[in-house]
Amino acid sequence: MACVAQVPHPTSTYTLHAQKQPRGWSFVESPTPPSTALVVTPSGTLLVLIPQPERKWVLKLLSDWNESAPKEQTISIGQEVGRAGETWYTGDLIVTRDGNYALIRLVSSRQSFGPDPDARDTVAAITLVDLHAFSIIYRRTTSDPLIAGAQWHLAKDGLLISEAVTKRSHAKTKNQMGVTDDYQAAALSFPNLKPSASCHYTKVLKSGGSEWTTEEEKSALVNCADVLQAAEVESLDELPGNEKLPTEAKTINAPPNCGVTRLSDDRRFALCECSDSHPTAWDTVKTTSRSVLVLSTANSATILSIALKVQVPIVTTLADGGGQQYLLLLRDGIKLEIYRLP
Repeated sequence: MACVAQVPHPTSTYTLHAQKQPRGWSFVESPTPPSTALVVTPSGTLLVLIPQPERKWVLKLLSDWNESAPKEQTISIGQEVGRAGETWYTGDLIVTRDGNYALIRLVSSRQSFGPDPDARDTVAAITLVDLHAFSIIYRRTTSDPLIAGAQWHLAKDGLLISEAVTKRSHAKTKNQMGVTDDYQAAALSFPNLKPSASCHYTKVLKSGGSEWTTEEEKSALVNCADVLQAAEVESLDELPGNEKLPTEAKTINAPPNCGVTRLSDDRRFALCECSDSHPTAWDTVKTTSRSVLVLSTANSATILSIALKVQVPIVTTLADGGGQQYLLLLRDGIKLEIYRLP
C-alpha cells in the first residue's frame, strides 16, 4: 500500500476547562472505554460530553474550534442516578439531524436481586438541551426500558428508534434448551420522547444438538410494521437501525487490525482505528498497540498515522471547518488536537 504519511504534528490544540475523564482499572493493559462523547453538530460546532469524578458529567459546546481563539460554553449535567458500588455507569449523546436538540442519557445498571440471573435494574437520567440557546429544556429520570435499557438509532426523518429486551426466560428439556426474549420497540418523537409507533414481540433461541436456531413471533412483522417503516429497515434483526458507512468505505484497503469508522464530508478521507492484542494467562486480552489512521479513499494511501498510548482514553472524528477537512483527536476527554488534512 502506498504511504505518503505526514509527520503527525497537530495544526492547533485546545484544552477544555474540565477535569480529565476518570480512567478504569484492569489487570492488563487495555484501552479505557471511551465514555467521553464527541459530536460535530450540523452547524459545525463541537459538543463534548465528559464524565467527571464522583459520577458527575459536563457538556461542552466549542465553537470556532478551528480558529485561534475557540469559544467554550458549559452546562453541568449533574450526577448519574443510582448508587455507587457494583454498578455500571454509561453516558451517551445524540444530536438531532436538524441541529435543534442534544439528547443526553446517563444510565446506571446493576444486577437485579430477582429470580432471573440475567436481569438488571437500569435507571436513566435524560437531559434535553436546546442547542440554539444552549440551555436545558427537559429532564426526566426513568426506568422505562424503551429509554433506560434500550438501543437507540436516530432515523433520517428525525425519529429516535428504540429497541429493548424487557424480559428473558429460560426453558430446558431433555434434548433441547431455549431462551425466550420479550422485546419492545418504538419510534420516539422529540422533544418529549413520546412514542409515535410501538410494538411488542418475542424471539426464541433454541438449541438442537450443536446448532442454534431463532424463531420470531409469527405476527411480529405485521405488528411492528410502523416501527420498521420509521426505522427504514425490513426485518426485526435490523432494529433499531444503524449508521451505514457510504459505499466508498467498501473499496478502502485498510491495514490489518484496522477498521474504518467514518468518512469525511467530501468523501476524500477515511478514518481508521487500529489495535493489536494477544490473549494472556488470565483469560483476558492485552492490547499491545493502538493507532489512528487517515486514509485516502482514492488509493488507500496513508495521509496521517498517529500512535496512541494504550490506556489513554481517546475519541476521534473527522470534521469540516469552513470547507477544510480536519481530524479531531480528543485525549483524556479534555485535550483536543486538530490536524488539517491536505
